[in-house]
Parts: sequence; structure tokens; C-alpha cells
Amino acid sequence: MSRKASDSADVVKIVGAPGCGKTTTLLDELARERRQGLGVSDFYYLTFTTSAREEAADRLLAEYRGDIPRGLDADDVRDRAKTLHSAAVTAAVGSKGFTDPSEQIIAQDSDPEVYERFCHQEGITYTADDDTADDILRDGVDTSPSLGNKIFAISEYLTAHRAEYDQAKHAPVELAPSWKLVYNPNTGDGLLPRWERFKRNADGGPYFEHGDYVDIAIDGRHTPPVTRLFIDEFQDLTPQEYTLVRTWRDSGALERIYVAGDPRQSIYGFREGSPYFLENTPADRVETLDASYRCPPPVVAVARGILRAGNGGDEPAGFSSNREGGSAERVELETPEALAASVRSALSSHRSDDGSDGDGTVFCLARTNRHAGYIAHAMGDGGIPYSYLGGGSDPWPSSLRLLLEGYQAAAGVRDSGVPAHAVDAVITALPGELAGTFKTALSERYGDMFEPEGVRAAFEEIGGWKPTIGRLRIGSDRKRDRLRAAVNSGVEPDPSAVKVGTIHAAKGLEAPAVYLFDGYSRGLLDRYQTGEIAQEERRVYYVGATRASETLRVVNGYVGGKVFPPFEGGLPIDEPPARGVKS
Repeated sequence: MSRKASDSADVVKIVGAPGCGKTTTLLDELARERRQGLGVSDFYYLTFTTSAREEAADRLLAEYRGDIPRGLDADDVRDRAKTLHSAAVTAAVGSKGFTDPSEQIIAQDSDPEVYERFCHQEGITYTADDDTADDILRDGVDTSPSLGNKIFAISEYLTAHRAEYDQAKHAPVELAPSWKLVYNPNTGDGLLPRWERFKRNADGGPYFEHGDYVDIAIDGRHTPPVTRLFIDEFQDLTPQEYTLVRTWRDSGALERIYVAGDPRQSIYGFREGSPYFLENTPADRVETLDASYRCPPPVVAVARGILRAGNGGDEPAGFSSNREGGSAERVELETPEALAASVRSALSSHRSDDGSDGDGTVFCLARTNRHAGYIAHAMGDGGIPYSYLGGGSDPWPSSLRLLLEGYQAAAGVRDSGVPAHAVDAVITALPGELAGTFKTALSERYGDMFEPEGVRAAFEEIGGWKPTIGRLRIGSDRKRDRLRAAVNSGVEPDPSAVKVGTIHAAKGLEAPAVYLFDGYSRGLLDRYQTGEIAQEERRVYYVGATRASETLRVVNGYVGGKVFPPFEGGLPIDEPPARGVKS
């Protein structure tokens, strides 16, 4: 940040590696401020993603425990956790026609019809449900996205930079038509300015994308109604977001800002996030944390090796482990069956003491959404209930989980009592005549007690549990196949135990076991030849590796394609090699 004005807020900067306690330190600072009289309404705790906001809200509530001031409740405390953008909304609402965020804020994944209407009006192609701006800028998609998708990606790039239309050519987007179609400096016209006009004047509008209301807050110098800000993951700020925080800092309305982050976890360069702002933010006090309580020595050795790979190995190591144990290895898992078997083994190894699978026991992390899809198919075909990191459709809805519990009892997999509502779900999903037979067999012989032996006997009486799966009324053969595989696998019906997604979606999270897939797309490999991009790509895999709190497995050969360059010769181990590492 530039030199502070005399009435600027004080800045406290906390810099730390993965698992070193940055968030805990921020909360310690909040506790200290509370002891000095800071009220619930006097601060915001800001994050960059909705999932991180939810976690922060839980931790804030835990901090207050039974000490919530009279007249407030748990929701009042949780509401102090916000995303940076939701804080901007709070500040900007009511200005320049931005009056109803719930109706006016649009995004490609939630409001595709607005983007489709513009492209139809302009006579250009647009592919909804695919190739969002983030996809194009982040993944280096191998296919050529539609022109409309590219226009929206370029627009997002310019917004993040607060750049003018004539800077469009600097966006990392290949564009076959003349750039004058995007913006013609001679006429001041083009698809980019027409998109901005469309948002403001379209039927149902005006509409605002995320960057639009941030600009409103900056240009109008609108500040949040607090005196303290606690900002996590500060290394992910874009130039626009940095300008917003700087505007707030210098407004005279804030007394103190706490920022925390790790330059080596800056992995949003595709949307112009940069570690520069964390590294160069002037601060009144700096605290450095360099011992990880999360990552064991073998995981740290691999993570540091990833950073040092390439470019002469001049990337500093940065952190160490503050614990013992753990393991890291490279494994060859080339088939869905082999991957599923390995994940089932990891689930068993990392099951909690009470025998149940914990939340996020295993992460399966890929570089691109496409590769994450390949992994999800392996989990489904292998009978492993799973969920997606970062949200999205639910591959194992509650109805399917209940069916799994009922059928596991019939198969003799479960050795504890079966909830009556799980068996009711089975009965409901069976054809009428078969459901009646099954229900009669249970009620006459076992009453309301649904023990595994009883359920199994009832299934046997009506001809066996396997044939009945094929007759379920659940919508698709795919669901039936997934259910059969899960019954046979014997895995607990807990989709939260295995999470599949991209490395970016796992940012800020952790799991005992992490499968990190080294498959790399050709488009990304071409971009890797650029030094700055190669440096960020190493940071991406560094983030992926450091999600592991016990076991890291770098998977070779499954998703196909190229191999992430630092993994071409095996695991890149930072010297000296740690015990528990298998290259």
C-alpha cells in the first residue's frame, strides 16, 4: 500500500505458512480488542470465499462462547464474518442505482439468462453452464470457448485491474476476431462497452457484477460501519480489492486493520490476485509465523520441494513442521478400481476413534475441473459416497444416503441398528406391490425394531436385496449403479468424508489424507513456460500438498494428459529428505 495518510488506520500484519496459526492469531487479536471494549457491532472479520466465511463464523461464535452481550444472539455474532465483497455490498448499497443486491447482483453460474440475452442481442455465441470467466482465466481451457464467454472473461480481467478498455489485449485470452470487435479506440464502441451499457439498461436491471459494486464503494469512498477490520488470506487481493481496502484504510473511519496471509499461497493470479500487496503493505506491527502445526515433516519436505523446483530452485523454503509423524509418497493409480480401493483404505486408516468418518477425512484434488470430474466418476463407480469441494450439485443427496443405510443392513454390512426412516426410504422407493410385501414382512416379524438381521431376513423373504435395487424408483440407472457399488463396498454413507475438487476449491481447508493428482493439461503446460506463471503454478501445488495433516499421496497416471513438471522425476523433496517420504 502507498504511504498512509495521517488519519489512516493502524495496520497489523500477520504472515505465516500453512497451518502456522494465522487465523488463530487474528482471533487472539480480536480477543485482546474485546478486552479493551470492542463491541460486536464494531468489527468485521473478512474472508474471500463463502465457505471460508462459514468457517470463520463458526470460529467467531466459539470465541464468544457464553459471552454474547445481552440483547444479541448467536446469529448477530456469526454475521460479523463476511466476505470482502459482502462488506463492499454493505458499504455501496443505495448508491448509483444499486439498491436491491438480492435482485441486482448477477454472475455467470447463477444468472446465465442475463448473459445469454446480451449475446443473443449482439449475435455472438455463448455457452451457458460451461467456460465461465474463471474457467477461462484459471484453467487454460484446451477447447475454444465461445466469443461471449471470452468477452465476459476479458471484462472480469479489466475490472480486477480497474483498467480501461484499451488494455483488453493484455488479458490472457486468445481471441480470433479483430480486437476492434471487443473495443475500437477510434469510435469508443465495441462489445465491452456495450456489455456495460446492457447491464445498466436491460429489462429487469440495472444489473451489477461483483466488481461493479466494489467500484461503487471505491469511487464513492463508502466505508463499512465498523472501526476494526480483520482480513484473512490477504495475499489473494486483486488490484481492485487492494484499492478498496486502501480506500477504507485512509478514510478516517477505521482505527485499526489486521491483515493475515502467506505470499506462497497466492494462487489467484488468473483473476489478478497478487502476493505483492501483502508483501508490500506498510504495517505498524508485523508478526511472522513459520512453524506448521498442521503439516508433518514429510508433507513439509514435499511442499518446500515443489516451491524450489525449477528456475534454479531459488524459492526460499519458508516454513518448518512443529510436529512428528506423517507420510508422503508418489503412487501409481491408473484405473478407477485402483483409485477407489486406495481411497477406501485411507478412509479406514483415518477413521476417528468412535468408528465414524470425520468431515473431510480424504481430499482428492486436481488442477482442473475436468480432471476433478474424472476422479468423481471413479468414486461413484467404486461405491464411495463423496461430495464436491466448493459446492455444486449434490451427488449423494439425503434420499440416496438413506437408501444406502437400508440396503447395507440388508447386505449385512452394518452391524448396528438401522434408523427406521432409512428403511422407510427403501419402502417408499420400491414399486407399490413390492413395497407392501416388504413392509408387511418387517412389521409382522419385527414390529418397529429395525435391526440388521430383521431387515436382511425381510429382503431374503421377498427375493433378495440385490434384485430390488434394480426396481427402485429413484430417477436414473446411474443412481442405481452407484447405490449397488456403495452397498458392496461397505463404506459408511457419509459423503462429507470424501471431498473431490480442484486445488483452488480446497484453499484454506485441511484433511488427514490428501490425494494430489499430478495430471496437467496441455494448455496449462504451454503457459507454464512463462516464469511468472510457472511460479504461481508451483504455489498452486504447494497449497494442494499442504492441505494434508497426516498423509499425502501424489497420484501419477490417473487423470492422463501431461504431468505437472516438478513431478516428472518423482517427488520433489526439499533437502534434507524427511523420514516418511517415499519418492
